Amino acid sequence: LDGPDSLKALKYRLQAEFLITVLALDRPDDLQEALEDALSRGKRWRERIKKSINKSPSLQARLGPLT
Repeated sequence: LDGPDSLKALKYRLQAEFLITVLALDRPDDLQEALEDALSRGKRWRERIKKSINKSPSLQARLGPLT
């Protein structure tokens, strides 16, 4: 990781990964709805979401088929 914001970005990704994991177990329909909503917000959103998912093997396994 490079740059002053890299550690913060990693922290945010880890927090998101934790929340996604919990939602996938407890509220999978809500998670799918939220992901579909986010992906519908345009090309830039989709690119950033996919880029973030690709940084985490566990998220790739959990969300890859949905994106």
